[in-house]
Amino acid sequence: MMKRIKVQIGLLAIVPMLAVVGFAALSVYEKSVELAHHEFMRPLTRIAEDAGNLIHELQKERGMSVALIKSDYDPAARARLDAQRPKSDDALKTFDDHLAAISLSDEALLADLQHVAEEVHKTDSFRQAVDAKQFTAGDVVKNYTYEVQKLIHVIGITTESSPSAEITTELLAYLTVVEAMESGGLERATGAALLNEFNLSGEVNLQTYKSVITHYGGEKAFLKEFASIATKKQKALWENTVKGASVDETLAWRKVIHDLPATKDAKGIEGAAWFAKATERLNLMKTVSDDFIHRAEAAADADSVPTEFRDLRPCGGCRWFCCSDAGARRLAGYGSYENAGSSTRWHHRTGRWQS
Repeated sequence: MMKRIKVQIGLLAIVPMLAVVGFAALSVYEKSVELAHHEFMRPLTRIAEDAGNLIHELQKERGMSVALIKSDYDPAARARLDAQRPKSDDALKTFDDHLAAISLSDEALLADLQHVAEEVHKTDSFRQAVDAKQFTAGDVVKNYTYEVQKLIHVIGITTESSPSAEITTELLAYLTVVEAMESGGLERATGAALLNEFNLSGEVNLQTYKSVITHYGGEKAFLKEFASIATKKQKALWENTVKGASVDETLAWRKVIHDLPATKDAKGIEGAAWFAKATERLNLMKTVSDDFIHRAEAAADADSVPTEFRDLRPCGGCRWFCCSDAGARRLAGYGSYENAGSSTRWHHRTGRWQS
């Protein structure tokens, strides 16, 4: 009888012990997942920057391809497109190289990224169709825009993967501005097409005009979203960057395009001139988005430093890190923090200090 009671007591004691062990194992697992998220944000933010750079080049190639078709393959339009394509190729190679080197424990996320990489390599077939006069302007917009949206998806999943409020704050602003630039890029392309058609025929293509207004509305909506989520510092950067003569002239020419059905007067603005002027404004927006993604990268680097060095934080959005004990440290390229007062460096890839 006593032996049976002792066994029962022993079994009762095992239950809470098993619960403790189970909770401990779960806690270790959750911690390992959390640490993995912190760690892979470093390469993911770089991939997000590569995606943004490739988007910027493909947007220009898309617009120039539309301009070529709408100009009936004018030699000047041909030359501009030929000069742009190598820039897109360079941005694609950088994206490919960094994606090939990435190592993620999240297989679903990695598969998603690899799928995007496959999709963006369809550009060669688009180019062949344009050169063979097999694509309409609508075909160009549809196919290039699909690739751009896939790349924006990369930035989106990077933002969703962020385990840090600091990183997320910068990525959300980056994503929103990139989306605004995509609408602005489509407005740039369709606006140039509208002007080319009008200057050739004297008639306003209402379908093209409707596209211009739609994309203008898209940019306006995304910029409104940016205004609602951006920090004071982010808004100040926008206001201090996206301004000046180029911006003022772009907005004035935009009004001329918007009024074209009523006035039938393009004020002598050529499609190529509008494209170039709108690009100047979009380049300023790109400068802002670059700052946001660089801040996100710096925050991801700081976030992945071992706990004892977590007091290092990026200063003013640059790539310098300050610590009261160690002095100024600088992120060297993609790889290390460097103590300005000694020859010791923290190497991210090896995960240790090295002389």
